[in-house]
Amino acid sequence: MTDLKVDSGIYQGLVFHKRYAPKLNSFKYSYYMAGVWLDEIKQKRSVLFGEQWYKPIRFNQNDYLKGEPGTLQQRIINKINTLGGQFRSGRIFAVAQCRHFGIYFSPINLFFCIQDDGKSYMLAEVSNTPWNKRHYYLVDMVEPKASQKTFHVSPFMDLNMKYHWKISLRDNQVIIGIDNVTDEKIFNASMALRQKPITDKQWFLSMLKVGVATLKVVILIYWQALKLLCKRVPFVPYQQAPRADEINKGNNDGKISY
Repeated sequence: MTDLKVDSGIYQGLVFHKRYAPKLNSFKYSYYMAGVWLDEIKQKRSVLFGEQWYKPIRFNQNDYLKGEPGTLQQRIINKINTLGGQFRSGRIFAVAQCRHFGIYFSPINLFFCIQDDGKSYMLAEVSNTPWNKRHYYLVDMVEPKASQKTFHVSPFMDLNMKYHWKISLRDNQVIIGIDNVTDEKIFNASMALRQKPITDKQWFLSMLKVGVATLKVVILIYWQALKLLCKRVPFVPYQQAPRADEINKGNNDGKISY
């Protein structure tokens, strides 16, 4: 069994974006997400955090893979198999944004799925705004390959590129990098988060330092879009990928660290 060296916690750190073409633009900001093993959720409840509707910070399993049947674990397993993976059962570590005071939006949620026979996958749930659609990318963590971009996220980038993933989960740190590549690297997005204990004090400190994450990320998305417009970066109308591209089978190596 592949061992992910991470514990459940509040994962706090920095998000970085850098655009290389057609014009340079970069930024970084502080951020936090929940990082929890799904079979430990009920043990991590506190006054502020939990699954109940009245919790200020709520891990609502219906917010993820929305509209699919079954429990969250079942939905994740079904999606992996639909996208060409082979996963029956195992532990799942979710790096996901929680609902804050009833408000939910997350550009990306990551589910790391470890099976007893050594198979392991990362399922990335990507959401866009203002279209409010979702798409899923599957990365084999044993034999990683690049993913063809098949989902319109930014109105300043088209679909003619691949995602090269860099993933590291060890020493209670989650480090994720995505290079958007055509013939050259166009864009990089990455985040480096370190585990902190799931306590009411730490949730409060994280919100005090970072702000309410679900609101902050939406504000920053539109602020950065305004900056790109001011820099006269070409606008790309919404693009719909061909149906046949929804299962991503790349042929370029990524990099995975455990």
